[in-house]
Amino acid sequence: MNLKPRVLIMIAAEEISGPGKGVLQFLENAPAGKFEYVLCNFDVNRPLGKFVHEARRKQLNLRLLK
Repeated sequence: MNLKPRVLIMIAAEEISGPGKGVLQFLENAPAGKFEYVLCNFDVNRPLGKFVHEARRKQLNLRLLK
């Protein structure tokens, strides 16, 4: 059984700027063969921001926390 180590990345980002942009760029170029990346953001009581929409568009392993 060959399980990849999981890397959890938590960020509270609505827009794509600064740290959020860096996380998206990292995940686009990260070595997917070595690790499984799990991206967590927060589902607040308002419409989801551009960061979540972009993560979904890129089909990243995204989890929304309440």
